Amino acid sequence: MKKKESEMKILVIDDIQEQLAWAIKALEGNEVITVSTPRDAERLILSQKFDLVLTDLMMPYKHDDYVPFGFALALLSVKQGFPTAIVSDTNHHRHPVLMTCDKIFGEIVPEKLWVFAGRLCPHMDEERLPDIDEPYRIKDWKAVYEITSDPTKFDKYYQIYNGHFFWKLGEQSGSC
Repeated sequence: MKKKESEMKILVIDDIQEQLAWAIKALEGNEVITVSTPRDAERLILSQKFDLVLTDLMMPYKHDDYVPFGFALALLSVKQGFPTAIVSDTNHHRHPVLMTCDKIFGEIVPEKLWVFAGRLCPHMDEERLPDIDEPYRIKDWKAVYEITSDPTKFDKYYQIYNGHFFWKLGEQSGSC
């Protein structure tokens, strides 16, 4: 995964259109393909080559019943040989799977699988998105991209303080 940024082909999977729009902006300079359904994601993972796959964890199944499709998509993606990150901002109290994700945060399989979920998901903050009412609801796709592209940047981006997670970008930080 040591390609130049402009050469990366990245698949972003999220059921929320606003997240997909922000991913395209944050990953500018890359070829970014977005999909909003697990079936479309599965089809693309099986039919194309990607340098990186970023997938949400919880996605709707029937009548807004959310299930953790992201795990299956991540495993399929890794099986295909693609570096993959699960990026989920869902509150860890909403689903028991997310409570476990808090404990498996970070790089799971070196250079192959990462988990950024629940309160440990990187988000934007008011300083970086001053015109957005709830910037903390926007995933920081660029931070995830940079960490998965160069795991040595992991320490640059976080510090653990009193059980809360803070992302660092220069002088700015925002809690998840």
